[in-house]
Amino acid sequence: MDEALINIKAEWVLLRSEIGRRFYPVLRPSGFFYFLVVIVLVGGAGAWIQLYRADYASFFEGLGTYALAILTAASVEIVFPEKTLHSLRMLGLAGLALGGALATIAVISAKSLWSTQSYYAAAVPASILTVIALFLWILGNSDNVRLFSESPESAIGGPPSGGLPGDLDDFQR
Repeated sequence: MDEALINIKAEWVLLRSEIGRRFYPVLRPSGFFYFLVVIVLVGGAGAWIQLYRADYASFFEGLGTYALAILTAASVEIVFPEKTLHSLRMLGLAGLALGGALATIAVISAKSLWSTQSYYAAAVPASILTVIALFLWILGNSDNVRLFSESPESAIGGPPSGGLPGDLDDFQR
């Protein structure tokens, strides 16, 4: 078999294993609930409120801008670290380029909503953009020890067996 073909297959295997490794922290309960509550629900609150109000034009516009912001931050987290695989960097850049185009289509389509068909023209790119953005957010932030560390020290700022700083000597009832 040609050596170049072997190298290409090895790069795909390496990229697939790196993506799998980066998804693992989000599968833990703390990572899953952080992702769901903070990133999806609270981060997208502006869009979700418009959906509740049944203002679909504002919902798709908000979803497009929310997802573009998440996508941009995630792409930076993927591209900038020196230790990131080149193939993963290219995935981040490709996602950012595709996301920018989808966000533009979603926002322009949302601004011109006047029929049910226009809803689909805004909903499809905004939905695809959101999936890409959240996927890349997971890839870009999975190595953040403050978010996904198994150690309680990162959450509480020190060893759990250590005493608390300070005392209650000056505390008056």
